[in-house]
Amino acid sequence: MTIIIECVMFWTLLSAASTDTRILYDSLCITDEGGYAGYGCHCGGDGIWGAAYDLQYADDFELQDMDFITNVTADFVSHRGLCASRACLSFHAPDDDCLANNDAIIQLDIGQGGINCEPFEDSEYGLEGVRVRISLVDPVALPAGRWYVSMQPADSEDWSYIVATLNEPNCGAHLCGGNFRDGGGWNTCCEGMGGYGYDVWTRSILFEEPTAAMRIEGIPGGDCGGSEDVSAKCKPGDGGRPGKIIVKVRKGQPNGTVTALLDPPDPRSMSIALDDRGRGKGKFRDVPLGEHRVFVCDSIVEVTCAP
Repeated sequence: MTIIIECVMFWTLLSAASTDTRILYDSLCITDEGGYAGYGCHCGGDGIWGAAYDLQYADDFELQDMDFITNVTADFVSHRGLCASRACLSFHAPDDDCLANNDAIIQLDIGQGGINCEPFEDSEYGLEGVRVRISLVDPVALPAGRWYVSMQPADSEDWSYIVATLNEPNCGAHLCGGNFRDGGGWNTCCEGMGGYGYDVWTRSILFEEPTAAMRIEGIPGGDCGGSEDVSAKCKPGDGGRPGKIIVKVRKGQPNGTVTALLDPPDPRSMSIALDDRGRGKGKFRDVPLGEHRVFVCDSIVEVTCAP
């Protein structure tokens, strides 16, 4: 009997084990190595040019597994070094060899609360270097494969160029490299004129494709098949003390594992083991009273903890 109890306790602990954010792709060393170029990538710029522009740059990265994308970082050089009041962020599937699909699978308009900026010294242009990090309140679930991401600072009082290089960087993996275009009707996050003369994604006319300085961070999503039935409920503690949120999964991959996130953009996470019928559950403990959100695969569940 003792052995059975110990096994059950071990299985419970295993199913609720924490899963940390990890770096999925990183080429930010491009900025430190120098010798980079700047490609127009901004929404707005009225205060610099006297007119609003919409120029996009996208670069690709590869996922080995299904992941929740939680943070996207890219390096820019700008005229005034401002931290943008908004940012446009979009994810695209590959359409052809080294082209992004013109229609984004998801397009986000990020407010200032989700944007963090750090200055760096621009060694190439004498402009203002800004490392822009976007933390996603709604993590983007992407299956394994190759993807393109486009990030545009959006601000009328500045203008930005994303840092990119034609050299093989000493960090990250050189994949296809970047695409660029005028946002036009494709980019619902921004209104502005073109500038490249291309209304669809276009590759560089050079023999090599420039690789952007960017970092993608995420949390493994587990064995998601798209048919999961997810529920969550809160059991509050006595006397206003923290409670626990119980997450249940049905119709998952038999004998698989899925990840549950609690309250992005800085989520707690746990791995939930599924049995041979695709069912499993896990618990987030010490959850304060109030409104919470649980993410599992492509499901988002709103949970209220109230006394």
